[in-house]
Amino acid sequence: MIASRLASAPLRYLSTQTQNSKQSDIEVLSQNSGQNQELRDIIPRGKNRKPYNLKVGDIIHDFEVKEIERIEFFDVTAYKLEHVKTGAKYLHLDSSDMDNVFAVLFRTPPDDHTGKPHILEHLATCGSEKYPVRDPFFNMIKRSLNTYMNAWTGSDFTMYPFSTQNTQDFQNLMSVYLDMSFFPRLDYYDFRQEGHRLEFKEWNDTNTDLEFKGVVYNEMKGAMSNPEDQFVHKINEHLFSKSQYKFNSGGDPKYITDLDYKDLVDFHKKYYHANNATIFTYGDLDFTQHLDFINRNVLHRFDNSKAAEILKSSDVALEERLKEAKIKNEHFMPDLMSEAETQAKYGVTFLCNQTSQDPYESFQMQILSSLLFDGPNAPFYQKIIEEGVAPNFCPGTGYDSTTKEATFTMGVQGIKVEDVKTCELALHEVLNDVAQNGIEDRFFETILHQVEFNAKRTKDHFGLGCISHMVHYSLHNGDPLSFFKINEYSQRIREDYKKGDLFQSLVKKYLINNNHKLKLLFVPDQTVGPKEEQAVLDKLSMIKKALTEDEKQTIVQEAFKLKQHQERIQDLNVLPSLSLGDISRQMEFVDHETKYLGSNQYSQFHNFKIEVKTWFYDQPTNGINYIGTKNYKYNDFNDRILSCSNGLEINVDKYSNTPDFKDIHDRHENLFVSIGFLDRNIDKAFDCLAEIIATPNFDEPQNISDIIKMESINKANNIGNKGAQYATSYGSSGIKAFARSFESLRSDIFFCQFAAEVLKTADALPVLKDAIYNMTEIASYVFREENMEFAVHGSKKKFNLIQLKLELLLNSIKNDNSRYSDKYSNIEKVSGEFENPIYYKSFFKTPLAVNNCSETMLIPTNTSYDDYGALQVLGDMMTFTYLLPSIREKGGAYGAGCRISESGAFTFHSFRDPKIDSTFENFEKALDSVINKEFSEAQLKEAKLLTFQKLDKVIDPSLKGLYQFSRGYTDEHRLKLRLRCLDLTREDLVAVAEKYLIKAVENGHTSRVVFGSQNADHTELEGKGWTVQNPIDFLSYQYFEKWNEEAKQV
Repeated sequence: MIASRLASAPLRYLSTQTQNSKQSDIEVLSQNSGQNQELRDIIPRGKNRKPYNLKVGDIIHDFEVKEIERIEFFDVTAYKLEHVKTGAKYLHLDSSDMDNVFAVLFRTPPDDHTGKPHILEHLATCGSEKYPVRDPFFNMIKRSLNTYMNAWTGSDFTMYPFSTQNTQDFQNLMSVYLDMSFFPRLDYYDFRQEGHRLEFKEWNDTNTDLEFKGVVYNEMKGAMSNPEDQFVHKINEHLFSKSQYKFNSGGDPKYITDLDYKDLVDFHKKYYHANNATIFTYGDLDFTQHLDFINRNVLHRFDNSKAAEILKSSDVALEERLKEAKIKNEHFMPDLMSEAETQAKYGVTFLCNQTSQDPYESFQMQILSSLLFDGPNAPFYQKIIEEGVAPNFCPGTGYDSTTKEATFTMGVQGIKVEDVKTCELALHEVLNDVAQNGIEDRFFETILHQVEFNAKRTKDHFGLGCISHMVHYSLHNGDPLSFFKINEYSQRIREDYKKGDLFQSLVKKYLINNNHKLKLLFVPDQTVGPKEEQAVLDKLSMIKKALTEDEKQTIVQEAFKLKQHQERIQDLNVLPSLSLGDISRQMEFVDHETKYLGSNQYSQFHNFKIEVKTWFYDQPTNGINYIGTKNYKYNDFNDRILSCSNGLEINVDKYSNTPDFKDIHDRHENLFVSIGFLDRNIDKAFDCLAEIIATPNFDEPQNISDIIKMESINKANNIGNKGAQYATSYGSSGIKAFARSFESLRSDIFFCQFAAEVLKTADALPVLKDAIYNMTEIASYVFREENMEFAVHGSKKKFNLIQLKLELLLNSIKNDNSRYSDKYSNIEKVSGEFENPIYYKSFFKTPLAVNNCSETMLIPTNTSYDDYGALQVLGDMMTFTYLLPSIREKGGAYGAGCRISESGAFTFHSFRDPKIDSTFENFEKALDSVINKEFSEAQLKEAKLLTFQKLDKVIDPSLKGLYQFSRGYTDEHRLKLRLRCLDLTREDLVAVAEKYLIKAVENGHTSRVVFGSQNADHTELEGKGWTVQNPIDFLSYQYFEKWNEEAKQV
């Protein structure tokens, strides 16, 4: 990869290569896994692992080898096995990758909207036969060096995956995961905590109002506040009338409270059986040892007597095909960032093929979907977006193969209801045109290049990604290895395309001549949210009125029993754990070879030699190089770029590698431009890069307008998902100049308001011309040789060629940029001074049904490794020892914890939280528990393990070295931070808590922000000192301009 950075101050040009790529796998293990030396010497890892001597038909630990397939393209060997006694399926992917993966998969189709699969997934992680503690899942997170731990609920499955690089850790986690999957306790009070319960607002006061509580209940209240999620769920609900996909497997809050505990237990008995299970493993560890463990500890307790009955009950029914389209209208709560009347969504969804039965046809449909929708050359984009029929496509657009029978959706959003007919005619016009004229050859090759590139690219968590792609095929009796046939299918589809009429036939078969379709209209209605909230309140009021005094006391007693259950002392020693000895005091160093490119001429306005610094990183990227340059510009030659690369990714980087970054109020900003390409496309990729940097062309108002409209709708639709981010970002913006520069809420609001102005104005050209002028000025300032650094990732044998290409790129900037000789006088730099911090206590009203709370205070930046490292460990310790038990388990929030910013901010936060006051009380109680030393040495050890999960996380090879490139932190600095975290004492945590956090709280120097429900009691909040922001005022230009003036004064 090549990374190039463009900055608002002169930068260097870098190029790098890594040291450990030259080491043997054993040596890499000795640095990264942290296992004891004896174990490292005994067990060969990675490319040095022992080969298997297995053949089809072999029986090993009661598993029969059914198939062995070598997959050269991905450098893995697949072993498919079946347990002789139970029929349980097992699939292992043997790889030199030391990030090993384990997963247990069950087919769990829902039978109603109560969320049984989802709540059961939560409940299974709350204790098992072998590990009878209240929450082994969260407790194992902090007793492990895992690279991934989670549990997934899909539309028709539940899966429990984890990954780790450590051999002992793998064995520990596999034991816990197997026991919680097959033998969970399913405790009634865990059901009340995780699922739903009825309690008084003050649990022991029957005079207070009744409330529905529960982690999943609150999680789904937040999830179902998102109009995009609602739209997709409604598609499935109406399109599927016979199969289980019509039900929301996650649970609809309106129905979750109807779920009975016994029904949940029965659901587990029905589906969590060896006959209905598939187990996946991936990596370099000996999977035959896994087979032995699984057979002895789990599968020997099951038989095959009810296999046929279990598999039949879990099978997903096929649909009876409709003879005419369904037409449905639904109403939803509009977002706040644009006018409600322009937020209608309309989609036409077709039921297509059985994906697992013909994987190649599914591949064809995926390619067709990309051809129709992806990029400015796609027919739907040209007709719908460029011609102004609608500003964006509807949620769920394209081909979806995650159901047994795939679906295909075409639609629009951001329109008025009265425009639906025009949009529908335009959509069908595109289909008819493609059915008659087909697809351009050039565009077909561009899409296939993207498929090839993405398959070839080395990714982090590769094994986990492979398993997730195999799930669908495994569920529905297909070949899970179909996923690995991408290269074969790509070659095959090229040949079929040459024969003609390939995509025309698919369009006719599955879209034009398909009567099984749904026409869904989503109508914005601002009364929906309040009505739904009032319906819940009315239901609770009726329940309370009907209660006898004895029944009220029963509710109080149940609440008390749950409280006792949550607070009882547990023996966590039954859980396995790694030790600090499993953390290596060494680390992987990323060496870089630095070269300076360009002439030695003096700059006419800075009087320093132009030396563009380049870092070269030798990394295994499967023949792909990545280029990143810090810039931002939208490219209008999409097809040309995608035909030779993975496209340009442009981001504003919030950090700086300048010495000034040690100042907490530093405002340095950088632009990153990244591009990845295969070796054979080096010339073409550099041509594209040179063109966009040296001669950017912003002067295309229609294209800019289309982009603005699409992006504004995407931002508006995701407002619910970004509540926690908004709260944290806004809180930081008042106390750090750096954070104010990147405050995301106002940034997104301003963007949406600008889009609204473009949409409303009859002649938007003057508005767009002004924006285009500004972008051009910025580009002419940023795209200069003295402002650049490059980082190159890839095969070292290509570095000399890339160096030559970079030199040519620098020459093209000077030769082709007509504004290159201009001075910087037109660009006003932002001052780094920040004298008047603002400590907010702000509540933002949103359509969300729950709250996102944050409290932020200043800390040192990452450059101060002594205190920063201690604060990192402190945050991890408070998250798991105090915040999650108090805010999640007892309070019912979906999540809570501490977030530490490299730029110098410490934030307490909660996510999808029904509470406000008690949450902020718990933030401060967490600090009190630290000051009072209410944490043990064991808890400190666990916090360190948590911190090292982040420090030693698996990263994409293309990103190795970029941390040093973009931040300027040396390997020596990273090593000092590592050792500081490893050697911390309890006294160190108390010291930094007092020095920064307690001091900030005592002085009132914290910002409290809630991005919450518009149905909250705002009068009560204002009485407690909160500033309640009216969405209409806050989203106005006047408000933003006022804030902008305040920022300038500061």
